[in-house]
Amino acid sequence: MSKCLNAGISYGERLRERTPLWFYTIREAEHFQGGQRLGPLASRIVMETIHAAIQATPNGIVDAHNRVCFEPKSELGGRGRGPFGPDDCPFALHDLIATQQKAS
Repeated sequence: MSKCLNAGISYGERLRERTPLWFYTIREAEHFQGGQRLGPLASRIVMETIHAAIQATPNGIVDAHNRVCFEPKSELGGRGRGPFGPDDCPFALHDLIATQQKAS
């Protein structure tokens, strides 16, 4: 702030020229969610940041080389062996969601 004052530029003018991203995300939250939750853009930024961090880890859950596959019990509604051979994951996230919906 002292640099702005020394240069004869007000703090408000400086913010108008270089507004931090988080100012926009706070305003978006106020507009869409009454300030109680993040708005759509801020939510996307947070989600992509977390996903990038997970993806960057060598043993992350989204690393294709470390996928965990298992054979579910038949009552869970698994689809059995996949079309791409024994290494194909026969059970996916949507199977878990469908199973939960059946139980509800």
